[in-house]
Amino acid sequence: MRFRPAAWRLVLAVGGFGVNAASAAPDRAVKPFFEPNFPFFQSQVEVAPRTSETIPDGNFVVRGIIIPLASGEVLLFDQELLRVAAVWERAAEAPPITLRTMAQISYDDGLKKASGVHPTPTGPLVMATPQHPGVASSLADLFNDPRISYPGDAGRGPLPPTQARFLGVELADNVPILHYTVGKTEILEWHESQGSTGGADFVRHWEVGPAAEPVGFALGRASAGAWQLKTPGLATVVSESTEKTPQALQVRSLTPGFTL
Repeated sequence: MRFRPAAWRLVLAVGGFGVNAASAAPDRAVKPFFEPNFPFFQSQVEVAPRTSETIPDGNFVVRGIIIPLASGEVLLFDQELLRVAAVWERAAEAPPITLRTMAQISYDDGLKKASGVHPTPTGPLVMATPQHPGVASSLADLFNDPRISYPGDAGRGPLPPTQARFLGVELADNVPILHYTVGKTEILEWHESQGSTGGADFVRHWEVGPAAEPVGFALGRASAGAWQLKTPGLATVVSESTEKTPQALQVRSLTPGFTL
C-alpha cells in the first residue's frame, strides 16, 4: 500500500470538479422573501403614521396577517383587534409590504439589521379600518378600544378574551380561513377579490355560529365604491351614527353564513 499525501489528494479532488464541465452550476440567486404563491404572511405593518392627515391617530398593526388577493390587491388582517385593517393595491412583482423588519432586511444580507422604521404598504390604500375592534356584540363595543394605552408604545395586546379572541388560520383550497370568537360565538371569515370594469370587487365572507345577541362587524372606509350585501335578509348594514356613512354590519339572528 502506498501512502498518498493529502496535498496530492486535494489536487485530484479539484481536478475532478474541473473535468465535469457538463454539470450545471447550482442556482444561488436569492429568491424573494415573500414567496409569490404563498397564501398568507405575518408581519407588523404601519398602515398610516400618527402624523397622517387622513388618519390623525395613525393605523398600526402589531400582529398582522397579510393575504395577497387574486386581483392583485393585498389585505391586512389585525389578529389582535380582529379587523380588516387595510386593503391596498400592489404593482406587479412588488412585495406586499416594504422590507423593514430584521427577518426581511437580513434575508439576503445577514449583516443588515432592523431599524426603527416599520413595514408599510407598497401601494395606495383601497380601504382602511381605524384602530378599534373589528367585531363585537354591540356597536358601542365595536367603535371603542378597551385596551390600555401606553404612550409611545403601539403594542397593546389582544382584546379581552371575554369580548373576542383570535383562534388561528386554516387553509381551504389554499384560501386562508380566519377563525375567532366574539363572546361565545365562533366565526369563520375569508376573503376574495374579483376583477371588474374599472377595478375589482372585494368580497368578505363570514360563517357565524349560534349567537344569543347580535354580532357587529366593522366595515372600514373605502376610497371609492360602496358595500353591498350579496345575501340580503341575514344581516343589516348600519352606521356608527346618523351623520356617518355605513361603517358596520350587524347580524341580528342565527346566521349559518353570509356574504358582503
